[in-house]
Amino acid sequence: MSTIGCGPAPYLSVYGRLKPAIRQFGRTLRRELASTDVDVLVVSPGAIKTDVAAAMKGNKIWIAEAPSKVAKAGIRALGRKGKVVPGVMNKIMTFVTGRLMPQSFAAWMNGKLVELMLPDAQPSDADKALAN
Repeated sequence: MSTIGCGPAPYLSVYGRLKPAIRQFGRTLRRELASTDVDVLVVSPGAIKTDVAAAMKGNKIWIAEAPSKVAKAGIRALGRKGKVVPGVMNKIMTFVTGRLMPQSFAAWMNGKLVELMLPDAQPSDADKALAN
């Protein structure tokens, strides 16, 4: 599950709004399967340095994590936690944008991050209509 689901997600509104549903699904499954040998872990990796991220210019985002660090964080949390956010900066960003920062400012900041990663991103027609 992406960290983008922890706050407003300009240019990625549908994608970002699906993430809380995935997080809740993981929490629900973890509880339902608590008496079994099945472990459920929701990983919120944030930006990851991959070929896909490079194509989107995501590798230029200063909080992007190496895939190996994300995998190690997930493996360390498996069997001990229900969720993990790898990387100190991702933890800070999700806490600040999701809980401390006014949501209008979080939307502006997240929008700027997406604009860096996806310079050709444009608001959807629905987003434009809502803004007027």
